[in-house]
Amino acid sequence: MSMDRHTLQAVLEDQERHRDGVERRREERDAQRDAERIAHMTAMADKMAAMCLAIQNLVVAQAQAQAQVPAAAAGPAQPTPKIRLQKMTSEDDPEAFLTTFERVATVSGWPARCWAAQLAPCLTGEAQAAYRALSNVAAEDYPQVKAAILQRLNITPETHCRRFRTYKRPEGTRPRIAAQQLWDHLTRWLRPTERTTQQIMESVGVDQFLEVLEPETRAWVARHSPETMDKAVELAEAFEDALLRLDPSPAPAIPVKHRPSPAHPKTAVRPSVFPVPLSASPPKWRPRLAPSWARENPWTPPSGPRDKQPSPTAPPSPTCFRCHEVGHIARFCPVAMECDVALRCPAAEGEA
Repeated sequence: MSMDRHTLQAVLEDQERHRDGVERRREERDAQRDAERIAHMTAMADKMAAMCLAIQNLVVAQAQAQAQVPAAAAGPAQPTPKIRLQKMTSEDDPEAFLTTFERVATVSGWPARCWAAQLAPCLTGEAQAAYRALSNVAAEDYPQVKAAILQRLNITPETHCRRFRTYKRPEGTRPRIAAQQLWDHLTRWLRPTERTTQQIMESVGVDQFLEVLEPETRAWVARHSPETMDKAVELAEAFEDALLRLDPSPAPAIPVKHRPSPAHPKTAVRPSVFPVPLSASPPKWRPRLAPSWARENPWTPPSGPRDKQPSPTAPPSPTCFRCHEVGHIARFCPVAMECDVALRCPAAEGEA
């Protein structure tokens, strides 16, 4: 009994140590995850601080330059101070990066024709590939460069619409951050600063109209990117009318040569391309008299193992109702034939 108590105590101690180890490893993982998150946020904060400092220095330098040069003097323009821009990384939001660049360029007073040349050294990865694919003339136009980059990265108003519809709050995210992300997707989808109230209402109506369509019709209409409800309705009706012309879905016709007749109701067929009889079960065999070939050569069971039975489709052997033997009928019964011969022989002798 004492040995059992000691064993139980040892088992309980092992379990306690195991729980402590699991809890300690969980705490270590949580601490490491928190440290990585803090390091990432610190790096992002440093980058933003450096950019804000550059903008502030630029504003101060521009103000000083304007204060030194009299407003009435018509002299050559002063050279714009150079700003060291950060390269775009895979962790940066492309749209946020481009918005920041535009603000820096506006504050710096760069001419619009120089924006594309200033942006090119900051591009990396897919954005750089999109810029490289442009022609020399298009590469000097900043709006075309921006559109090519967003298109290469698959960032369109429809993308933000889907993100807005399917947004889920990440675990551990504060409500303000989740609301800001939702608002960003909504504004980038509807673009209230670029479009009128009517255009925004049309976008919302078209998006909801696509949700109630059939999958095939929805894919066809969405492929044409309609901007108004009337255009979406026109595309949907045209697609469904085309489907009706291709497949009017008539009632299935029965082939003429297999058309059922009232005299033979069992030969009716189902409404399909290949007629199938109503009764698909095989006919049952009924016992009947043996044919002529069986009368001359009576059937004998095969010799061999007992597990090998004759084919189920073979006709059953006849049974004589006089001698109850298998293999012949009463008309050809040998016992009856012997009796008939014995009865006829005395009569023949008497006549002689």
